Amino acid sequence: MMRMSKSPHVEDLIPFYALGGLEASEAERVAAHLETCPACRHLADEALAIVALLPYAAPPVTPSPETRSRLMARIQRRRTGDEKRTTFALRFPSPVVNAWRALAPTLAGLGLALAVILAGLNISLLTQINQLRQQNQNLSERLQQQQQYLALITAQQTQARELKGTDLAPGGAGRIYFDPAQGSGLLVVYGLEALSPNETYQFWMIGANGPESAGLFRVQANGQGELLINWHQAFQNYQAVGVSREPAGGSPQPSRIVLLGQL
Repeated sequence: MMRMSKSPHVEDLIPFYALGGLEASEAERVAAHLETCPACRHLADEALAIVALLPYAAPPVTPSPETRSRLMARIQRRRTGDEKRTTFALRFPSPVVNAWRALAPTLAGLGLALAVILAGLNISLLTQINQLRQQNQNLSERLQQQQQYLALITAQQTQARELKGTDLAPGGAGRIYFDPAQGSGLLVVYGLEALSPNETYQFWMIGANGPESAGLFRVQANGQGELLINWHQAFQNYQAVGVSREPAGGSPQPSRIVLLGQL
């Protein structure tokens, strides 16, 4: 049964504590108080000393069988409990347990930091993988394009014509590879000015009905560019080709021609 003390001290519980008559929670509370209270610690030492002399103060009495049985059962229960506590202590010595408890916050922090680092590395790795996939796709598309260019240029029926720069692009030049009987061709240009996003180059097929737009393209910073042509009529139906500089999206008619060539 719980015995509540009205005093901040535990002096009224000390006799029961010395005799081992307190419940586990009461005994723990008294023991914790004794560690910080010299006055109660002194009373407890006296009580424990008196309790230690009690066996010698009483005349020897042979216990009844019932009492002996109860006493031995209690001893057995305590021994079992002590063995369990001893086993736990052997498996986890208190210094080790205390060390793990002290390290627990640090280990938790390190675990969190490691998780953040791994997450960052994982995101970085995924980003690099996606970038490599995109680069691989771009290279694959570029390779297919170059193979198509090479097949067109080296075909037996392919012809080539030069394009020269006008006064608007005196340093410009170009060459067109085409199959006269087909509408397929490849335009390659050099020495043209790299344009802003608001402008574009436009290729023209020039025949009896005037210039017809056959595609838009841009050039690299070095002034080089190309355009693969898939026209709906054969090249032999036209007399000339040209390149003009136009606003983004192109124009219905050429405004500033920078390259011209005869077919």
